[in-house]
Amino acid sequence: TSLVRQKPGTRLSSMAPKIYDQVYVYCRQAGFSMSPQRLATIAAAAAVVIAVIGMFVLSVVMRGAVVVNLLVSAIGAIVIAVVGVGIWVNNRRAKRLRQIEEQLPLALDILTRSIRAGHPVSTAVKLSADEMGDPIGSEFGLIVDETTYGLELREALANFAHRTGSSYAHFFAVSVAIQTETGGNLAEILGNLASVIRAQQTLHLRVKALAAEGKMSALILSILPLLLVAFLMFSEPSFYTAHF
Repeated sequence: TSLVRQKPGTRLSSMAPKIYDQVYVYCRQAGFSMSPQRLATIAAAAAVVIAVIGMFVLSVVMRGAVVVNLLVSAIGAIVIAVVGVGIWVNNRRAKRLRQIEEQLPLALDILTRSIRAGHPVSTAVKLSADEMGDPIGSEFGLIVDETTYGLELREALANFAHRTGSSYAHFFAVSVAIQTETGGNLAEILGNLASVIRAQQTLHLRVKALAAEGKMSALILSILPLLLVAFLMFSEPSFYTAHF
């Protein structure tokens, strides 16, 4: 299905094509094989379950009108389900992207050694696909499949960069595209690119380590007021309304 140029149309894609395409790309970058329709179905099912639980909790704790409890539960369930599914997909996407960027320098090293040994670029990419594990191995395998079915290598690499959403993959695609037009030592270009990616990753980890304490303090200070308000609402529901 990843090699199909024209995706089959659906009612959801015809209603909001831009949103559908964006969700499809995000699902693909997260490593999901599910369609946006199935993701919407999961969100709807989660919203129903959360709404039922919310109705039960509100009827026991607040003891308000049924219509009000139903309305609050429905709105809260929809918001929680949509945000929760979005966070889930985004976390999976970030995790897969991190794995790809960690594996890419090693894959470029395999490409460099293979090209220096005299193999053509397509064979070097196939060797990387066979030697590397998922997710970079599967992505390189798709590059091989696309070139086998007649796509040019630079177009296949551009598709690879679009599928993964990685800036390093874009560097890789642009480097090969420029080399095919201007010429030059591709093995040396890929070797330098692998070194640059490793240096950027090292700098990113150093900055992340230095900023970890401040980010954690900001997170704790942001969550504490919400936890305090929630605790007071459940332990003393009339605390904020007693003076009105």
